[in-house]
Amino acid sequence: MTNDYMNQFKRDISEIIEKGLKERNIPGLSIAIIDKSGIIWSEGFGFTDRSKTKKVTPKTLFRIGSLSKAYTATAFFRAVQKGLVKLDDPIRKFYPEFSINTTYDKKEIDKITFRHLLAHRAGLQHFTLMSDIEGYPLYSFDKYIDSINQSWQKYPVGESHSYSYSNAGYDLVAYILQRITGKKFEDWMKEEVYEPLRMNSSLVGTQNVLDNDNWARGHYDEKEYHSELLISPNLGAGAQYSSVNDMANFVKMHLNNGNVDDKQFLTEESLSELYSIPYADEHQLVVIGMGMGVIKNKFGGELMLSFMGDGDGYFALHQFYPKLGLGLLIETNQIVDTFPVFLEISNLVFSKLLEKKFGTMPANITINEKVILPAEITLEDSYLKRLAGKYISRMMDIDIEFKNNGLSFNLQDKEINIKPHTRTLFSSEETPKVEFSLDEKDKPIKVKILTSEGRVLIFDYDSGPEDDSGPNKDIWKQYMGYYRTFYVDKYPLYTTFYTKNGYFTQFTTIGNKEFKLEERAEGLFFTADGQSIEFKDGLLFTPGYIWEKIEPSVNEIKQILDTESDNILVNKIGLEEFMTILDYSDRKDEALEIKELIEKYYPEKSSN
Repeated sequence: MTNDYMNQFKRDISEIIEKGLKERNIPGLSIAIIDKSGIIWSEGFGFTDRSKTKKVTPKTLFRIGSLSKAYTATAFFRAVQKGLVKLDDPIRKFYPEFSINTTYDKKEIDKITFRHLLAHRAGLQHFTLMSDIEGYPLYSFDKYIDSINQSWQKYPVGESHSYSYSNAGYDLVAYILQRITGKKFEDWMKEEVYEPLRMNSSLVGTQNVLDNDNWARGHYDEKEYHSELLISPNLGAGAQYSSVNDMANFVKMHLNNGNVDDKQFLTEESLSELYSIPYADEHQLVVIGMGMGVIKNKFGGELMLSFMGDGDGYFALHQFYPKLGLGLLIETNQIVDTFPVFLEISNLVFSKLLEKKFGTMPANITINEKVILPAEITLEDSYLKRLAGKYISRMMDIDIEFKNNGLSFNLQDKEINIKPHTRTLFSSEETPKVEFSLDEKDKPIKVKILTSEGRVLIFDYDSGPEDDSGPNKDIWKQYMGYYRTFYVDKYPLYTTFYTKNGYFTQFTTIGNKEFKLEERAEGLFFTADGQSIEFKDGLLFTPGYIWEKIEPSVNEIKQILDTESDNILVNKIGLEEFMTILDYSDRKDEALEIKELIEKYYPEKSSN
C-alpha cells in the first residue's frame, strides 16, 4: 500500500472517530490496526476524562471488559501446555469443595469441566452477588468466589440447547488457576501472557490501575465512574486493563500462527480449541466460543475472531483474520451509544484494507442450501396457537405470533414468517431452521433458531395466550410488592411481583422485562431462562443483586430532591427507573408526576 493511500485511509478513519466523539459524547478512544509484522497504525483521540487535561494515546490503559476472557482462556491454555491441567479435567479435581445450589441432580456439579466453563456450558448464572444491598464496595475476589458457591444452577451441564453466557464461569477458571499454579491469577497472567507478549503495561484488577498515570476513566454518558469504589472481583471475566498497543502484540501472535519471536507461544492444538465452535449445532458458523468470538462465515468461510467487552464505563473490540493477516482494536471510555462508531470503523477498515491487499473479496457465505428439511406441511391452527408466545434469553426476547394462519416473529427489525416441515421443525429464508422443543403435552419449552449466517439463537418459552391458568397461591402474597436495589454507586433499580393469569410474575426495570415465574420450593422461583428469584430473611436475592422491600412514594422523592439533590435516587436515571416501575404498575398519575420532575430538574436531558 502506498503512503498516499494509507494517509487518506487514516484521514477517513480519523474523520469517523472525531465525528463520533463529538456526536455521541465519547470522551476518548484509541485504535490500532495490525498485520503480521505488527502495528500498521495506532493513535489516540480525545481525553482520559472530562477534565480534558490528559490526551488519550495508543498506550493509554482502558478496562477491556469481556475481552478479558480471551486472555484468561490464553492463560489457561498456557497451563495446559505445561502439563498442569487438561481442558476436560473436572474442576473438582482441583477445587473439590466447589458446590452450587441446584434443583437438578446433585451429581450435576461433578460433571463440570474447564471446557464447560470456557465454552459457557456449565449451566451457571451469568452474574452472582458481588456486593451487599448498597451496591458498593464490591466483594473481594475470594468472597465473590464464595458467592458463586451460593448461587443457583441455571441449566443442566453441557446441554447443547442450554448455552448460558457466564462471567462466573471465567472467574472460576481464574480462581482455580491459582490452585493449579500456586500463584495469584494476576501473577500467572503477567508471567505467562503479558510478559511473553510484551504487553508490559497491561494489568489485572482495578486496584492495580488506580496509581497509573495513563489510564482512561470510564463514563456512563456524562457521569464518571468512581473506580476506587468499584474494585471489580471479575478478574477472569472482565477486570483486565490494556492498551491498543499492548493488545496489538496479542493479535500479532494470532496472525503468526501462535508464534512469538520464533517460539511457539500457543500450540496448534491450543489454537484449534480457541478457534473451534464448542458443542456445535449442525451448520453453526458463529459462536462466542472460548473468549475469542468465532465467526466462520466471512469471505467464503474465512475465520474471523471478533468479540467485544464493556462495563463500568468502557467499551472495547478486537477483530482479526488469522489467515488473512489483518486485525483491528478499538477502546473507548464511554459505554453509552458507542457501538455504531465501532461498527462504522470496522466496516471501513476491513473493506478498504482487505480489498487493497487481495482484490475483490468473496461474498460471505450462508447456510440455507446446506439445511435439508422435509417438505412443507400444513398444521392445524389450534396446534400453532400453542406454540405462539413470548420466548426469552439473556440478550433478547422474541414474540412468536399466530397470524394469517401461520407463525411469525420479529428478528433484527424484520418480520419473519416461518413454515412448518414437521410438528417441531419450521423454516424461512432468513432462518433456515427453527426447532421447537416440547414437553409431553406438546407445550413449548424452547425454540432454537438457526439464521442464514450460521448463528444459533436459543430462547426459553415464558408465556403465551394459550397457557392454562396458574394456581394463584395465597402464600405468594407475602412476596408481592415492590423491591429496590442499586447499580453500584450510579442509580437505583426496581422490581415488583404480582400474579398474572394465576402465575407469580415479576417485572423489573433491568431491561424493562416481565417474567412468568416457576416455583420450585417455598420462596424459590425461577424465570424460564433459569434466573433464580429467592425470598429469604426478609430480602430478595437474584443473580447479582440483593433487594429490599419498599413502598414507592412520590412525596419521598420530592423531599429528597429538595434536601439531597445529589442522592442517586433522584438523579436522572434514578427518576426514570422510578417512573418506569410506577407506570408499569398502572400508577399512571404518579408516573406523570415523576415525568414532570424530570422535565423540571433535567430539562436539557429529559427523554420522556
